[in-house]
Amino acid sequence: MRSADESELLCSTGVRGRSLELRRARPHSFAAPVLDMTIRLRRDAGVEVRALDAATGKPLRKLTASEMRGERATFQVSISLDEEGAGYIPGELAGAAIDFWAEGYAMQSVREWDGERLNLKFVREQR
Repeated sequence: MRSADESELLCSTGVRGRSLELRRARPHSFAAPVLDMTIRLRRDAGVEVRALDAATGKPLRKLTASEMRGERATFQVSISLDEEGAGYIPGELAGAAIDFWAEGYAMQSVREWDGERLNLKFVREQR
């Protein structure tokens, strides 16, 4: 996938619960059909993010994270959380501004993420 400003190619994928690294690269030109292109990816567990309901302490089950550049989202990923509210985001996002949201909760923003584990407590949105 290409970043919103067209300056980078971004790749992040998972296969049956196993994550592969997020890679950033300068765009490459190629003509279709592509018969011999190989992009090597390494397994990368990512960095843990834990999300809880701020009022009850109960774990959330799903988050969405968006890397932000100004007001534009340049990369977005859905995060499945386990029974303790833990999931993983690509470590390559370190240094980025990241917006996190979960259905029914107010968005949380982390500016210049340091690449360390995140513990997020979400507040329910007012109706």
